[in-house]
Amino acid sequence: MPRTITLHSDLGERLLLHRMQASEALGQLFEFRIEALCTDAQPNLRALLATPVAVELADDNGEQRWYHGMVATCAQAGSTVIDALPYTVLELHVVPRPWLLTQRRDCRIYQDLSVPEIVSSVLADSGYSDIQQRLSAQYPKRVYCVQYREDDFSFISRLLEQEGIYYYFTHTREAHTLVLCDALGAHVVRNGVNTLPYVPPDMQHRRILRSVVSQWRSARALHSTRHALADYDPQQPRASLAAQAVAGGDDVHRVDTLEVFDYPGPHALQADARRYAQVRNEAVNVQRASHHATTNACGLMVGALFTLRGHPCTPINQEYLVLSAQTTLAAPEHGEEAPFSSTVQVLESRLPFRSLRRTPTPSIAGLQTAVVTGDTDEDIVVDAHGRVQVTFHWATSARPHGAPSCWVRVASMWAGKGWGAMSLPRVGQEVVVSFLEGDPDRPLIVGSVYNADHAVPFALPENKTQSGVRSRSLLGGSADFNELRFDDKAGQEEVYLRAQRDLREEVQNDHTATVTNDQVLTVNHDRSARIDNNDSVDVGKKLLLQAGEEIELVTGSSRLVMKRNGDIVLSGIKILIDATTEAKTTSMAIKLIADAQLQATSPATEVVGDGTLKLSSGGMLSAEAGASATVKGPLVNIKADALVQVAGGLIMIG
Repeated sequence: MPRTITLHSDLGERLLLHRMQASEALGQLFEFRIEALCTDAQPNLRALLATPVAVELADDNGEQRWYHGMVATCAQAGSTVIDALPYTVLELHVVPRPWLLTQRRDCRIYQDLSVPEIVSSVLADSGYSDIQQRLSAQYPKRVYCVQYREDDFSFISRLLEQEGIYYYFTHTREAHTLVLCDALGAHVVRNGVNTLPYVPPDMQHRRILRSVVSQWRSARALHSTRHALADYDPQQPRASLAAQAVAGGDDVHRVDTLEVFDYPGPHALQADARRYAQVRNEAVNVQRASHHATTNACGLMVGALFTLRGHPCTPINQEYLVLSAQTTLAAPEHGEEAPFSSTVQVLESRLPFRSLRRTPTPSIAGLQTAVVTGDTDEDIVVDAHGRVQVTFHWATSARPHGAPSCWVRVASMWAGKGWGAMSLPRVGQEVVVSFLEGDPDRPLIVGSVYNADHAVPFALPENKTQSGVRSRSLLGGSADFNELRFDDKAGQEEVYLRAQRDLREEVQNDHTATVTNDQVLTVNHDRSARIDNNDSVDVGKKLLLQAGEEIELVTGSSRLVMKRNGDIVLSGIKILIDATTEAKTTSMAIKLIADAQLQATSPATEVVGDGTLKLSSGGMLSAEAGASATVKGPLVNIKADALVQVAGGLIMIG
């Protein structure tokens, strides 16, 4: 029990402690409500704000206990006279420096950091660095973690609660230190309070020890005995991320149907799922076995271990961890009440402690827009899964922690295994972002929108009947594009297809096109068609093939060439002209040349010339008829340079 209680502040001896109510707990900020007496008639309240305050407890053995904090609220609550001396009554609300985080609200993004690293970063940003980490586990780095419209303290609190990390404070004359811990090994006996005897009030007149436990209350409560978690990871869609943890031990109640299932969890591995489920299971240990004690041991601190002895119920005599303390201090010279009294909540040290999940996760109920970003000059920055990065309007690069988001999946109207629809947002585009389960850590791009910098592709309102898709060529193609456009204006309906460079079609079976009016095909360079089987052209009226230089038809050894100068060349192994009525060849001059034999065969053959008809042969000329041969004319001249021979069975001349 303390003999002296001293208040240390910037006012020095002008400020005296009259009474203090201290509230402390594992995983929570402490607060001290101090009623102080000031010798100044008009103290400067504003000057006291954010100043350090320390309360010293000392006993006759020279042992000390400190309470240290910062003034968050200061109020002048009247005046009083003690021992004929006037005092101004001040009410001080003293808190730890991390309390300042409750007054800071922000939207920030953290990437590739573990929860202890994030917590240290947030505390450092507020100017607080008195931190000790007594953690037994290794915590994975979170790829993407968002603080969204929540105060800094709520942000780190929910992260710590998810991981099963909690904290307590140690105090000295100059500072208070936040100790992060996650297991019993982070707790030790403090201030020499190793063992406390149980001495009930009716026996206190016999006690000889100054530090005792005077009251003890134990309680049991029904609680959830099974916690199950599940999640889904698109990078391993078939992996099971489900896990559960079950409370064990002989002292667990017999109602075994109390299960808590939650989805989604903050995990991407099943091993993490088991750990998170176990953390939630251990958080109900306080309900499982709750103990409260009243003590005058001023050295007993939150986060310390001690052993109880002397309780008539033998199983109660064991080691405990102090979870919380409600303490009253009163200056001995300023009242008749006990200078120190504390009610503590303790947990059997064999049971792990975890903070209950008190802090809600912020939820984004609606949609947001963001701008696609990238760290290269390319217009599309994407990973192998079609994901892009964005910068939210609340996380611009001008702000701390304004880095782009994680890789965000892009929703598609169709997505299959190697098939579906794909349209990737490009750097600078404004996209619409949804959040799975409303979780800021799980963004999903569901669309895109136009803005003043990115106007619509078809000028409006004059082209309001048009719809379609226009792309933009990459890397320098600022004016180049592909386009598929529909115009639904009555009487001018149109489907327009434009390829900035190449257009490729592939049809695995039939390709049918029906044009009910005209069709015009313009090719500015070459055109080639390959048909592996048959080609058929059926023209109802007229077929016109026109070429500026030459038309050539070739099949095997046969060839027909029509040239610009008028020449027509027909060549082949055998050329057959078959006319059922008449075959007519008209020209200024016709030459029939055969290297071996020229033969004209028909039932009646007539060779007619309006002028001279000449039959000539370099060798022998033979005219033969099966029935009768007639040579007739006004004048018939048969002439031979050597011999004319006429022979027959009967020769008639004249």
